[in-house]
Amino acid sequence: EHFACPSLDGAELEAHPTSDGACWGSHWAQRLFMMDTLAAIGSVVARRSVNSRVTLAYFEDTGWYKEGYAYAQTAHWGYKAGCAFATGSCISGGVSASPSHFCTAPQKDMCIVGRNARGVCRILQYSGQLPARMQYFNDGTLGGSMEELDYCPIVSPYSNGDCRDAANQDGNSPLYGEVHSGSARCFESSLLQTGYTMGSGGNRPWSTSCY
Repeated sequence: EHFACPSLDGAELEAHPTSDGACWGSHWAQRLFMMDTLAAIGSVVARRSVNSRVTLAYFEDTGWYKEGYAYAQTAHWGYKAGCAFATGSCISGGVSASPSHFCTAPQKDMCIVGRNARGVCRILQYSGQLPARMQYFNDGTLGGSMEELDYCPIVSPYSNGDCRDAANQDGNSPLYGEVHSGSARCFESSLLQTGYTMGSGGNRPWSTSCY
């Protein structure tokens, strides 16, 4: 139900060790459940971890806990992303299974999943070839920053990109109609106050804004 994939048999577990001596398969797969509290690696502030219905269902199935679905939170990562996201490769033939989750344009300014923050498509070049099943581009040395994500490239939030943090409001924000607040979200935008050009507005390095 979370992925909107009725043919899915179950939830995938992490297949990479997350630390020395770590047990494999003790957490949800990072690539599929990044924002879940039971994901292999904790989320950054802009992607706050949540107690999803999937995790609460797991605890209930152990027989040690009673369900508390009234307290379940929606994990935006993977939500209603479909079977291609849940069962296939993140990128195949240069085409993303879900462009809002997995990006293919290096250094492109984008909004993270859930639109809580501005970010950038982070694709790195490694010194050697990545494992064959984790190669998504013609150049096999290109990939995302995390092994636990199967090197799938994602949008990494800027350090000052969280739209919900009023401290990220700066002197140039009014030129773009930006407002940083608890209810603000990220959108692709080309808005600019009349009489200004992108250069006179402070050489703003991104094409996304918080409203």
